Amino acid sequence: MIRTTIRRVGVAAAVSIALAGGGALAATAQAAPPATPAFMPGEVIVTFKEGVALDQANAFIEGYGATALKRFSTINAWHLKLPEGMKAKEAISLLGSSDLVQSVDLNWLRQPSAIPNDTLFGELYGLHNTGQTGGTPDADIDAPEAWDITTGDPNVVVAIIDSGTSLNHPDLAGNLWVNPGEIPGNGIDDDGNGYVDDVNGWDFTGNDNDPSPTGGSCGGHGTHTAGTVGAVGNNGEGITGVAWNVQIMPLKVFRLFFGLCSAPDSALIGAIEYSGKMGAAISNNSWGGGGYSAAMEDAIRASETLFVAAAGNDARNNDSTPQYPANYNLDNVLAVAATDSNDALASFSNYGTSVEVAAPGVGTLSTVPYASINNVTVSGVTYNGNWIENAAQISASGPLMDGGLCDSVGAWGGAIVLCERGNITFFEKVSNAQAGGAAGVLIYNNAPGNFNGTLGAGNSSAIPAISLTQADGQYLVANELGNIADLVSIYDPNGNGYDYFSGTSMATPHVAGLAALLKAQDPSLTHREMRWIIMNSGDNKGLPVETGSRVNAFNAVSMAAAGPEISITITPLGPTTVSPGSTVTYEAVVTNNSGAAATVQAMVYARLDNGQEITVAGPVTIANLAAGGSVNRTFTARVPNSFAPGQEVDLIGQVVSANTFDEALVTYTIQ
Repeated sequence: MIRTTIRRVGVAAAVSIALAGGGALAATAQAAPPATPAFMPGEVIVTFKEGVALDQANAFIEGYGATALKRFSTINAWHLKLPEGMKAKEAISLLGSSDLVQSVDLNWLRQPSAIPNDTLFGELYGLHNTGQTGGTPDADIDAPEAWDITTGDPNVVVAIIDSGTSLNHPDLAGNLWVNPGEIPGNGIDDDGNGYVDDVNGWDFTGNDNDPSPTGGSCGGHGTHTAGTVGAVGNNGEGITGVAWNVQIMPLKVFRLFFGLCSAPDSALIGAIEYSGKMGAAISNNSWGGGGYSAAMEDAIRASETLFVAAAGNDARNNDSTPQYPANYNLDNVLAVAATDSNDALASFSNYGTSVEVAAPGVGTLSTVPYASINNVTVSGVTYNGNWIENAAQISASGPLMDGGLCDSVGAWGGAIVLCERGNITFFEKVSNAQAGGAAGVLIYNNAPGNFNGTLGAGNSSAIPAISLTQADGQYLVANELGNIADLVSIYDPNGNGYDYFSGTSMATPHVAGLAALLKAQDPSLTHREMRWIIMNSGDNKGLPVETGSRVNAFNAVSMAAAGPEISITITPLGPTTVSPGSTVTYEAVVTNNSGAAATVQAMVYARLDNGQEITVAGPVTIANLAAGGSVNRTFTARVPNSFAPGQEVDLIGQVVSANTFDEALVTYTIQ
């Protein structure tokens, strides 16, 4: 029989402290102690203006007695250690007064916010909801329907900017990104990207090439989000990700700072920059907190990835209280709220018109870098369950007895007691069973499916307790009383297993995985096109987000497969290697591929290496473009003298109508 390795633990941004009767109180998973600083003391991030040379920046830094810890070349920014006695907030105005400086930011600390044959697929309600958790059937993202079109592409890379990813988890190892330009273990930066032996990613707080998770409060978060994005599908093992076939790029940024699982902006910006440089099309960002940072905003813009960000878990409106990075007003940021198995906004989820979409994020099962076996075997049949949090994790054996609701102490010496959920708390049930001499407890649901339970903060038991589905519990009561039951509840901190987390941290990788399916279906899609498709293909549930929608993978992938109703092409009419001060000529063609006339808006802009964009032509409105018709225009643009040799500039055409969004680009190299 199958032994699942599932353990419930409150590490994601929110957990439910459930009552046996089914009620729940939303709680914050990690509350910062009052003395925890919001930013790294004595450190700032300075961004210099365009054109400031390296020697000028070095002289500026030395002039203030600061120490350069790291340079972020794509945005011309530096992570600085301030001289002793200079406070970070004082440095903002002091350093920011220079004509060389564009911005000075605090180094904020932020916190982690086809049907396959995988054995635990049936528990993934967010992908395919049959009511298995007591929720509403089809309150899901229609993943199986999308998989009939595509299950992903191993050429698509998704960066997981988080607490590290288990490199040897059997459900992840096959989808791990491998740096093609790096030779493992030779101590050489073979690809010249500034990181030695970064074969599978990088640890940006430990400054080493091991992006595996560490223990403590940071351990499982990144592995969990990675599994939702891209656990290997159809491998007969555990779960499946939204994208079965994908490359997961683990970028570790979180560790314990001042006793709290956190990441400084200096690490986050490094990871964001790395993801863009190393070819990630999408990044998953299940974290937030801290304040606005111009340097981080610049880094996200310059990365040119689709930056999928958690809306946050404070049950507040992000329009009035911004949550970064979700609130950066960039066209490659896609903010995600969380829904439950009934398509309602999760009780903990942030919301607002500055949040674009929602996705399932309550009780999400995914991969973790630890293992727990929770089951009971009776008459040779094994029934898998979930650990009742804070109960003893040991094995026990004894005759199976029916305790009813276990709302009073019974004569249960040495027995494994079946307790139906309801009326009193789980802690009271287990305490009554323990007082009656029970060797272990099986709490079965009073509604279809299984559940996650806890004895509550500060409570514990000397006997093991696990949950079972309603069907399994009722069967055992009807057919197996008196037979010997072997209950196993064992935790291995170094194993590879599966666990249930809740939070917008869990909703976000559903969307990042969906984006990977889109990129697999149409590799030409830009981050703006993926964002537009996801926002315009969801199921409108009247949710308090910009679109009102929970994402729908089938609708989105179908839209990508069909192609845009209105398309644009950009064709250079001359060389694509040009000099500053020269001119370029190109042709833009807009075509109506639909069966009806349409009014569209078109424009052309240039995107620089740092992500900045300059409008070149338009926007212009093309009214009543006939079905099957097209218009073409020839344009000439001058290359600014400020463009440096070696710089690459993308010339991008964009067309928007009521029902479509399309982009096309050609890259020019400055010589």
